[in-house]
Amino acid sequence: MANLPGTSALLNPPAVPEPSVGYQRPPALITYAEGDVPPPSALYVGLNDQIRVMQFSHFSSQFFVQVDIRLLLPDGTIQIQSEFVVVGGAYTTGQNDFKMAEGFLLSVDVRSNQAQVPRGAIFVNVVLLRNLGSGNTMQLALSRGYVTLFSPVTWPALPPDFPTLKPGNIFVQTVGNPAAGVDWTIAINGNARWRVAAIRATLTTAVAVANRSAILQFVQAGNIAYNACAAPNQAASLTWVYNWGAGVTTLLATVGAGTPNVETSTPVDLWLAPGMTIQTVTQNLQAADQWTTITLLVEESLDV
Repeated sequence: MANLPGTSALLNPPAVPEPSVGYQRPPALITYAEGDVPPPSALYVGLNDQIRVMQFSHFSSQFFVQVDIRLLLPDGTIQIQSEFVVVGGAYTTGQNDFKMAEGFLLSVDVRSNQAQVPRGAIFVNVVLLRNLGSGNTMQLALSRGYVTLFSPVTWPALPPDFPTLKPGNIFVQTVGNPAAGVDWTIAINGNARWRVAAIRATLTTAVAVANRSAILQFVQAGNIAYNACAAPNQAASLTWVYNWGAGVTTLLATVGAGTPNVETSTPVDLWLAPGMTIQTVTQNLQAADQWTTITLLVEESLDV
C-alpha cells in the first residue's frame, strides 16, 4: 500500500543476520601416520618357526586346552589359528608343536574350555621355536601358568606365572584301608607339592588290652620332619576318629559326635616337598586293630 503524502513508512527494516563469531582451535599436538605405519609386533615369525605348548596335568583322565594364535600376514590381513591340545596322564609332561604362516605374531592364548578344570590342575608353558631343524634351535619363552575356563595363559598381555605360586588345586585325597594291625601311609607324587590343611582317620581297637598312641609323621627319605602326637591314649574295644589340622587345640571331644574325636595340631601353612610320605606310627598297635576312612584335605601345586 502506498504511503500517504507527508507521512513516512512505519514498517520495520528487514532482519539482518549477526556476523559470525570467529573461533580458532589450537594446533593438534599429535599426528597420525596414514602410511608406512610400523608393525604392531616386534616378533616376526618365519615358515621354520613354531609355537610349542608344553603341558603338565594332575589328572589321569584326558582333558584338552585350546590354543589361539593371531598373526598379521604380509598382505595386511589378520589370521587366527586355533589348535586343540589333549592333556592326560597324571603328573606326566606332554608337548605339541604348531606350524604358522609367515608374519607378525600378535598374540597367543591358551585356555581350557572345560569348567571342571580348577586352578592348579593343568600347567602350560608356551615357547617360540626358532630355526627349527638347523641344529641350533632356539627357544623364546612367551608365557606360562595354570589354565582354567576363565583364566587363560596369554602373550603378551599377562606376566608369566610359576607352578608353585599359590593358590593351587584343592581336593580331598583318600587312602585305602590298610590291613589289620598295620598303619596307613601315602606318598606325595614326585612332581607335586602338598599343603596339608586337614587329615581325618578312624582307629578301631580290638579287645587286646593295651593303650594305643596315634602319631602322625611327615617323612622325607627316611628322615622324620615332624611328629603330631595325639595326647589321649586309646584303650581296647574303642572307635575314635582322629583329626589333625593346623592350629587346633589337642583334646578329646565328644560333644555333638556319636564317636569321640581326637583333635591334634599340625604346623600352620605346612607345605610338603615332592616324594615326602605322610603316615601314622601307632604305638602298641595290636594285630586286630584297624585304620579306616582315611581322608586328607590338601592344596596341590605342580612342581615342574
